[in-house]
Amino acid sequence: MISPLAYVDPAAQIGQNVEIGPFVYIEGDVRIGDDCVIMPHVSILNGATIGARNVIHQNTVICAEPQSFHFEKGQKNLTSLSVTTTSSVRTYSSREATAPRTPRASGTTITS
Repeated sequence: MISPLAYVDPAAQIGQNVEIGPFVYIEGDVRIGDDCVIMPHVSILNGATIGARNVIHQNTVICAEPQSFHFEKGQKNLTSLSVTTTSSVRTYSSREATAPRTPRASGTTITS
């Protein structure tokens, strides 16, 4: 079910049985697997791939530019993210916990 108060770009690939809450914003270059729950006020930006059975909690932003002084505009590979199956992502989760601590890392995968 997609809330009528959510915005989902028509190009986004949304799996079966996905719940999308109110005030969710999903851009076009996004893939969301089956049986996910996207809670209210979540933003999922271009470059995100979310596997099946994930829960994305309120106010989470996925694939925004890093808040790093070392980040240089145009480093597109840093703003992609893959969340594998059966994970839970909350506000203030940091990709730094699983990614190499370098602004030149290529993409990040969060696993359960």
